[in-house]
Amino acid sequence: MAPRKPKVIQDITLELNYTQAIKDQISFDKKYDCNWDEERVTRAAHFCKIFHNHKLDPYEIQRLIKEFEDTVGFDIEY
Repeated sequence: MAPRKPKVIQDITLELNYTQAIKDQISFDKKYDCNWDEERVTRAAHFCKIFHNHKLDPYEIQRLIKEFEDTVGFDIEY
């Protein structure tokens, strides 16, 4: 019998796309105004990346969008 090949174990990774999550929530939830240009979406995505627990739970993203709007992203330049 031929010897068995050893199993190749690969890392399991997850890429979080905060920009797309922000865009999805803005288009889904009509309570957000329509003044979301690409720069504001990018700033909100950076805000989420810093203050988020790294899960793309829609309710958590909505909470972060509201916090971003309320604090104007703490006027942080990313």
